Amino acid sequence: MRPSACLRALALLALAPSVALAAEQAGVSAAVRGEVVLARAQAAGTPVRSGEPVFMQDLLRSGPNAGMQLMLLDETTFTIGPESEIVVDEFVYDPSTGRGELGARVVKGVFRFVTGRIAKEDSGNVNVALPSGNIGVRGTIVAGTADPVTRSSLVMLLGEGVDNDAGDPPGAIDVCNAGSCVGVTRPGFGVRLDGTKLPPTQDFRVEEHTVQA
Repeated sequence: MRPSACLRALALLALAPSVALAAEQAGVSAAVRGEVVLARAQAAGTPVRSGEPVFMQDLLRSGPNAGMQLMLLDETTFTIGPESEIVVDEFVYDPSTGRGELGARVVKGVFRFVTGRIAKEDSGNVNVALPSGNIGVRGTIVAGTADPVTRSSLVMLLGEGVDNDAGDPPGAIDVCNAGSCVGVTRPGFGVRLDGTKLPPTQDFRVEEHTVQA
C-alpha cells in the first residue's frame, strides 16, 4: 500500500475512535517488503501485507532482507529492518485532542521511529522498551539496534536538537537502565546499553556509516 493510502486508512480509523478502542487497534502496516509475519493469540505467525490493521500486543517479526513500517493512529511511525521484532504494548489515543500514551517494545533488530501527536501534545508520554533499559521520547526521530542475546542496544537521536536552524521544537531522548538515565539532545549523538546491570554510556557522536547502516 502506498503511504497516501495508509494515511487515508488512518484517517478513517481516527473518525471512529470508539470502534478502534474497542478492538484495541494501534495502527496499520505499511511499506512491507520481504517476509514479515504477525503473531497474536489467535494467529501464531501469519504473513503481513501493507494496509492490514495492527492491534496492541501484536508481535511483528521480519525475516532476512525484509522490513516494514507500522503507522500508528497518532501518526507515529515505526520502521523495522531485517530480522527485527517489535510489539506495541500500550496505545491510548484521543484523536480530538491528540493526547494519549504509547508504550512499545523493540525485542531485537534495527529500528527507527518518528514520533506523532502523542509526543507533541504530551512530552514524555512515549516510552520504548529495549532488551535492557528503555527510551523516554520527547518529540523527535530515533534510531538504533537491539540485541536480545547480549541485552545490548545502541540508541541514536536523529531529529532536530535544541539549536536547530529550522525553528522546529527541539526533540530529546532519555535512555535509562540500572537506575540511571542519560539525556541526548544533539542530533547524531547516541548512547550504548551494555547489559542489564550497567548504566547507559555517556552520549557520544555516532559515526556516519553507523547512522546510514
